[in-house]
Amino acid sequence: MSTVAEIEAAVKNLPDAEFEQVAFTVLERLRKTGGMPLVRRLTQEQVRGWIAEDETDMAAFRAGQ
Repeated sequence: MSTVAEIEAAVKNLPDAEFEQVAFTVLERLRKTGGMPLVRRLTQEQVRGWIAEDETDMAAFRAGQ
């Protein structure tokens, strides 16, 4: 894999435990290189999308799904 698109596609197919391992690795590298905080680089559209997804997941959880 050599492009961001290829890596993103591969990450989407990882089991949760492996995804978490990759996420921690990336976050650790960002911390060490001073690349944090990424929060300031997020668009309002991204944040709203995540909130909407979280609300949908919570509704499904509460419904017992």
